[in-house]
Amino acid sequence: MNENRLKQTDRLQDCLLTLREVANILRLGRVTTLRLVQTSKLKAFKAGRAWRIRREDLERFMRPPIVVEQETARLLASLAPGPKILGKKGTT
Repeated sequence: MNENRLKQTDRLQDCLLTLREVANILRLGRVTTLRLVQTSKLKAFKAGRAWRIRREDLERFMRPPIVVEQETARLLASLAPGPKILGKKGTT
């Protein structure tokens, strides 16, 4: 059981990054990275006094904006009720 807990802890640590680790990945200074967090451009949370960034949030931040817009449009289209409109009225 103790070994299982260690594996879970290792997986969690792989998923969470420190501010310094993120700064190194982005090749930015720690202060610049902190500014990205404080302005909510990079999603993060505080664990005690230290900032932590989920690897998933860092990957989302590094994606080109067009990819995020396409994903949002696809999600909204899937949630919209009624028939899908493909073009202007009278065209196919």
